[in-house]
Amino acid sequence: MRFTSRRDMTDEFVAVMHTPWRDEAAECHGERFELQSPWSHPKPAQPGKPSALIDSMVPRTFDAIGRYAAG
Repeated sequence: MRFTSRRDMTDEFVAVMHTPWRDEAAECHGERFELQSPWSHPKPAQPGKPSALIDSMVPRTFDAIGRYAAG
């Protein structure tokens, strides 16, 4: 994997993982990952998705922190 593509791959992976946590029956087709008829039980206790803790001092990562982090 190229260093420059890590962020795009991580964004896609997180989106794919959120699909079964959020929806009962859904498919997710991405560039690198694909889920067909995924399920996840029990669902996360908090609405939407599990919390993510992200730490970075790189300004380019701040956008990801805002989208994925717990607060």
